[in-house]
Amino acid sequence: MRKRILTFFIALGVILTVGAGLLALQPAVFGIFEEEAGSLRMEKTAVYSGEALLRDRPYTKQVFFGDPYLAAVLQMQKNALAEAEAKKKEEELLELPEKDRTITFTFAGDILFDENYATGAAARQSGILSRFDAGVLELMQGADVFTVNNEFCYSLGGSPLPDKTYTLRARPDTAEWLHEMGADLVTLANNHVFDYGETGLLDTLSTLQDADIPYIGAGKNIEEASSAVYFDLGPDGAVLAGKSPDGLSRDEENVGMRIALISTTQVEQFDNPDTRGATDALPGVFRCWDPSRLYEEVKTARENADFVIVCIHWGVESEMQKEYRQDILADGITGAGADLIVGGHPHVLQAIGAVNGKPVAYSLGNFYFTSYTTDTGLLQVQFSAKEKRMTGLRFVPCLQSGTAVQLLEGAEKERVLKEMRDLSGSCGVSLDEDGWASW
Repeated sequence: MRKRILTFFIALGVILTVGAGLLALQPAVFGIFEEEAGSLRMEKTAVYSGEALLRDRPYTKQVFFGDPYLAAVLQMQKNALAEAEAKKKEEELLELPEKDRTITFTFAGDILFDENYATGAAARQSGILSRFDAGVLELMQGADVFTVNNEFCYSLGGSPLPDKTYTLRARPDTAEWLHEMGADLVTLANNHVFDYGETGLLDTLSTLQDADIPYIGAGKNIEEASSAVYFDLGPDGAVLAGKSPDGLSRDEENVGMRIALISTTQVEQFDNPDTRGATDALPGVFRCWDPSRLYEEVKTARENADFVIVCIHWGVESEMQKEYRQDILADGITGAGADLIVGGHPHVLQAIGAVNGKPVAYSLGNFYFTSYTTDTGLLQVQFSAKEKRMTGLRFVPCLQSGTAVQLLEGAEKERVLKEMRDLSGSCGVSLDEDGWASW
């Protein structure tokens, strides 16, 4: 019996001695992963005890009771694998092709906020947003750049031009209605912005500036009136880049395409019109009765942009058929480098045509201008910033009636589209069932 007891204690002593030796060797055998300068390395150490290791490496936890070193090593390996997997996924996402966002420029015809007329009075009484149905509001406010023709002046001063039948003026505070509608740009080259003379025009320019609404087509001198405005297109949509080419900068990494817009007027087709043309010294609108300056401005815009749009006041009032002067001028504008022409002034819809392979919307008619019932519409132009090109052009039928504008659907939509097809077919353009144009 004594021999068995002695043998037991001897064996126990050997076991304890060997175990103590293994514990002493454990830090050197297993080691610790540490992150250093973005990489992982194996550091052999015999300094940390298991307790200290867990204290100084808070992201580890004791998985195996009584073996903190092994727990720490396994946890560090797990952390390293998870980090490597996350980094791999991030690199894979970076390698995916850049998403190409469709960017939409939307154009409307004439608007009028003068409260002496039905549209202005209705907007003052019930709010400008109440004058458009949900479908129209979505198209206006959802556009990346929404442009309207501002067919009046913002002023409380000046005097109406003598012998002019209709003189249009709105209170300056109505400029805020443009923001509510979603307008990003207004055109001023028309035959009513000068209805209250130089005072009315200068008040209009300052009112729009104070309201932070960019404008084109009029200015304190011919340089301002004739200059294009530029928008840069990229992943975040369209961003206003400025008016003068000298001050434009281009971020090639974030800007895929640059659009230039010019506003001009050919109406009042004589040398001394009621609406004064801007000069080097005098404020006014950008007239193109003599188109030579317009062609030069288009060429300048072409040199500084990937796509040039000219918004023009032309044609004959109440005539749905375009006149020969529009064709002559369209040929010159597209020949100078314009990619799209958007017209107005006749107060009715006219054809969408193609001149020198470029689309021309001859007239978008009234948009929010009278209480009369009249067909109207919005022109949507879509771009691919990545491909630096126009990808689609669409006419959206609407109806202006009783000082309100509604989006047309069903039979009424088809009625207006048929009307536009009849006008546009002889001009080389066809419209599908949803208004998309091809030429």
